[in-house]
Amino acid sequence: MRPIAAQFSGVLGGDGMDVTIILASGERETLTVDGPRATIGRREDCDIRIDSKAVSRMHAELARVDDGWEIRDLGSLNGLQINGRLVEHTPIIEGDEVIIGDARLILGLAVASDSTIIIPASKRPLMWMDPDNRRLRCGDITVGERLAPREYMLLKILADAEGHVVERRTIEEAVWGADAYDDNALHQLVRRTREKIRDDASAPRLLITLPGVGYRLDVMVDLRAQA
Repeated sequence: MRPIAAQFSGVLGGDGMDVTIILASGERETLTVDGPRATIGRREDCDIRIDSKAVSRMHAELARVDDGWEIRDLGSLNGLQINGRLVEHTPIIEGDEVIIGDARLILGLAVASDSTIIIPASKRPLMWMDPDNRRLRCGDITVGERLAPREYMLLKILADAEGHVVERRTIEEAVWGADAYDDNALHQLVRRTREKIRDDASAPRLLITLPGVGYRLDVMVDLRAQA
């Protein structure tokens, strides 16, 4: 089964919108949305079908409005991000990046030579890992406390994913090895790490859980004004 399937109808028009879908694996496909709307999700009858457990069955909808396009969350489990911001619905323009589960949608034609997207400077991740001091940083400020080695390793894995979801098994194998991990150990590691970076476990902004799938670090959160 192909992870991306498109079922657009109608005649392509000059006022259609190109959408480049990029999976966590690097696979990509560029489609043109030319109808009044297009649904995005895991269901077989979605206009843009993304076969990933991180994507809800009916996740979001692209819709044409009077002065352009907008995107709406259709009650998804893991939410909808536009350029690093969690939204329910918002206008969209060419160049915007949409995060749906562990997939990226680039509005307009994306770089096609490989699986790397060149991110404009204004959209580069704000969060980065300081290996010398084992700390998470946002720009030039320190976030929370010095991390234990495994706490640092967890955040480094997530930071390297640049906002994408990393599956639980991938994290567990990287931290503990192929046969020396368990789910409870990862849960406790995430709990301790959130405490160190002062991320409220009841409503986390940084280290985010995608139930049944994995975790991601929101690398676009700007904490500098709170410093």
